[in-house]
Amino acid sequence: MSFSIMPLNFQNARNLLYEFRLRNLFIDELGWSQPSSSRSEPLEIEGQIYTRTRIAEMSGVPVFEITATDGDIATADTRLEIYKAIAQQFAENLLIFIDQNRTRSLWYWAKREGAKIYPRTETYLKEQPADLILSKIGGLRIELK
Repeated sequence: MSFSIMPLNFQNARNLLYEFRLRNLFIDELGWSQPSSSRSEPLEIEGQIYTRTRIAEMSGVPVFEITATDGDIATADTRLEIYKAIAQQFAENLLIFIDQNRTRSLWYWAKREGAKIYPRTETYLKEQPADLILSKIGGLRIELK
């Protein structure tokens, strides 16, 4: 079973994305639900502390903002480790890695085929046009098994 998210109001969505008001983007514009818990939780990977905060969810699929204590976005290897740690609890998820100044983000999800994981990413910088990432998340499909 699958379903698509509701159509975007691109102007409102652009503004929310530009302002990095991602909770509002998902809930107000994409029609996702309030998270069942928005408590920030630490996650230690390779000696670095990351914070995961659930900002929205749909049918048990959470969206997490991920920040690091050093303010940087995690490397590709570390992002995969963070994904695997979160996937133990939430098999399907969307992770949004955000820098300390909230001007850079990396959106991370994975396609899984059996034991294989195929990470997908999209980068959004505050100064870039939002259309590309909005078209991708506007057409995001959640697969329910």
